[in-house]
Amino acid sequence: MRIDVTELRRGIGREATYEFREAVQPVEMAGETVTFEPAQVTARLVNAGDSIGGYFEVSSGAHMLCSRCLKPVLVPIDMEFMVVYQQAPATPGKDDGLEHEVVLYTENRIDVSDDVRQHLVLELPMKPVCGPSCKGLCLRCGKDLNEGDCDCPKTDENPGMSVLKDLLKRE
Repeated sequence: MRIDVTELRRGIGREATYEFREAVQPVEMAGETVTFEPAQVTARLVNAGDSIGGYFEVSSGAHMLCSRCLKPVLVPIDMEFMVVYQQAPATPGKDDGLEHEVVLYTENRIDVSDDVRQHLVLELPMKPVCGPSCKGLCLRCGKDLNEGDCDCPKTDENPGMSVLKDLLKRE
């Protein structure tokens, strides 16, 4: 979404609020393609003189796989964030001491799409789960334990720890 800030820049303290719905590009994470529901965005832009403060409220959802049972799950995302926008210098490459947290814009138009997408990606959980009671998959046969018990012999030890158990036996 590109927002024209010509009117906003006519006076310090001016502000404008924009509400829109925007499609968000998918992202690749750990071999998985994460897709997003269209983002509902409320953006309040405020002229602070030499910069424009952008205050955002975003609601969306991410389609991911449960990290325990590998079933699809929709992870709701509701967040708020702020971005400082500053007019790009007239001379390209000129070092004007801008901090990295400042996003540059040109031609009195601010494109907020990348900012919304980047903050949505930052909100993604590292290990999404379909529910707190998800039992996951059997470590031996791979059966979804949410659908019932498997036929594997019941032991308290984790098969992945057998190597450590063997090391302890050697001592």
